[in-house]
Amino acid sequence: MPLEFFKRVAHKARDFFERIFAMETIDCYSDPYAHWLPQSAQELASADGNAANRLVAAGDLVPVVIRATDVEHVASIVKQLKAKDRSVGQYRNNSSYASLLIDAANVADWLREFESKGIAYEVGAPFSSQAAIYQPSSESQTTETHADTEGLDKYQANSKAKKIIGIIDYGCAFANEKFCKELNGKRSTRVFAIWDQHQREPNSSKTKNGYQTLSWVATANYGYGVQARRKWPKDSGQLGLDSFLQQFDHASYFDDTACYQYANYPALDLREATHGTYIMDFAAGIPSPLHDSTSDWAAKDDDAVDEADIIFVQLPRNFQGEQVSGILRTYVLDAIMYILRAAEAEADVVINLSYGGLAGPHDGTSLIELAIDQLIHLRDVDRKGTTEIVMCSGNSAASNMHAFRQLSEKTKCENEAFMELSVIPDNPSLQFVEMWIDVQHSPHHWDKVNASVSIQLPDLSDPLNDKQPKIGSGLTYPLKNSQGVGIGMLCLPRPDRQGIGNGGYRVLIGLNPTYLPPSCTLAGSEALSLVGNWQVKLTNHGDHPINWSAWCERHDPVFGSGYGPRQIKFVCDTSVLCTTSNLASTNRNRVVVGGSVLDSPEYMAEYTGRGPNRGLEATQAQDTIDQDMIYAPSEENLAYWSLPGAGVLGQSKVRFPGTSVAAAVVTRALISGMTVPQLNAINKPTKSRQVFP
Repeated sequence: MPLEFFKRVAHKARDFFERIFAMETIDCYSDPYAHWLPQSAQELASADGNAANRLVAAGDLVPVVIRATDVEHVASIVKQLKAKDRSVGQYRNNSSYASLLIDAANVADWLREFESKGIAYEVGAPFSSQAAIYQPSSESQTTETHADTEGLDKYQANSKAKKIIGIIDYGCAFANEKFCKELNGKRSTRVFAIWDQHQREPNSSKTKNGYQTLSWVATANYGYGVQARRKWPKDSGQLGLDSFLQQFDHASYFDDTACYQYANYPALDLREATHGTYIMDFAAGIPSPLHDSTSDWAAKDDDAVDEADIIFVQLPRNFQGEQVSGILRTYVLDAIMYILRAAEAEADVVINLSYGGLAGPHDGTSLIELAIDQLIHLRDVDRKGTTEIVMCSGNSAASNMHAFRQLSEKTKCENEAFMELSVIPDNPSLQFVEMWIDVQHSPHHWDKVNASVSIQLPDLSDPLNDKQPKIGSGLTYPLKNSQGVGIGMLCLPRPDRQGIGNGGYRVLIGLNPTYLPPSCTLAGSEALSLVGNWQVKLTNHGDHPINWSAWCERHDPVFGSGYGPRQIKFVCDTSVLCTTSNLASTNRNRVVVGGSVLDSPEYMAEYTGRGPNRGLEATQAQDTIDQDMIYAPSEENLAYWSLPGAGVLGQSKVRFPGTSVAAAVVTRALISGMTVPQLNAINKPTKSRQVFP
């Protein structure tokens, strides 16, 4: 190529880096998290693959959930996407939502196209550059109905069971006796299929030390991950779960350790316990862990549960060494589609979703919530089977993850308010705080918000250089330390007129890590974020009072580290009345479950995430007990012992605290034939208590 071409490319790349890394104000994406994606193929090629303040590296695949408009139907978008690059699109017939995997080199172009056409989107945590990409076997659009599956990959899971228990979690001990039954004199697992979204490479069965290893086959229609099945088609040449585990079923004992050693399933490697196995015991184990309890929640008849097929989807555990939770949107949507597609039209399906994350609009209007609602609606149309999504309310009550303020109009002295953030040392991950501003009593009035934001660093310097950016300006501002070096971004997208956030104004603060692992670098001329207390001030310049809600996005601890999450939090904030529910549980069209005490049902679990939804917390009197939530046992007694459930090996028992246990108890009750009103009437705690860990 001519030298002039390379000069032009270098000039464009330099201009871009000067705008971003020299920290000039730029236009804000409608989903502000997109600013942590590469803005061009040139930037991606020039950036360090281990840059700690960017979400992607060369070769990464970026998941995106979209909602199409009448002008641009989702099917045509998916078709264009497949034709242009190695990306993959997945959707259900008649749905206006799709989950996409877009090559990082092209993601900026696609997002700009979505912006220009008014297509709403949300980005998720990317796949690492080692991720395999499996193209679908057919270009045809797909649905979860069996009548329309011609052309699908022949390994599509199709269960004939009348009841399906879906588990979306991590680590499925499929050979544990709690999830098996005897079939023709041999052990057979009740787990119909496992989709491991995290594994990158398929594994065909091989002979190893005299055993046949388990087959993991590409989940081709979704473009990533691998799946294991109880039985594969006879002509597939693959070894299913039943044939595999029966190798270890000896006359007097079952060799669990050897079974999982040859399973090619990293989630169970040397694990005595996994959260997914523990939760699955409460949802589907035979007998129920509560079988001998005298509680109203004790399962007296396990026949319906025993007849159900279990479908387990394992979400990704980490991305490039960083734990992920709230940005798993696309993976969750795909997991639900996978489970629903496996079910017959007449089957009753209950899906237990242990999914965290705090950022988002908290009013049921996030794309992942709306997409889930539409999937349920489309399946319920002209069908005999029921569909329920059961979600835990979250474990963030009284955890300083949420703050709320009310500001008076400009003519009153209470027109300013402050929030203080604690930025801790040794945090190797990006840190996000998401804020929403609404006009009191008139949340849909775009033109009535007139407010600005300012920030003060722990060293009392101003990262905005004396600017006071206006809320809803549609701009992204750099945050600089006292030396003028970038340490984060302040994103002020325009209000979303497509309904996301119910007309509220979003503000996103994204901070660089406070610690760099040896393998990581910072992109461009940037520095580590400052440790200490950051003060954020909101000033109301308008004629109407406003509400200010804010959430710190949750971080999970590094699995197996023994340490808690390195988490940004508010300083001495979050009352028990605040909105601390999981993001995807804020839409009341699904079953949301909080925790209670088995032996003392009048008490609730103190960590139970609470409502009400954003916008209501200032106007609705809120008791510590949320009357819209089902409360089921997550603790055994007032000594703060969590309930015992299945470990990975044999008859081992483990205890995990959290509302995900309560959600699994409700999942079991629903699959057994109980209704939501019946469950809601069982018990409502009347007392809350202080927990001393």
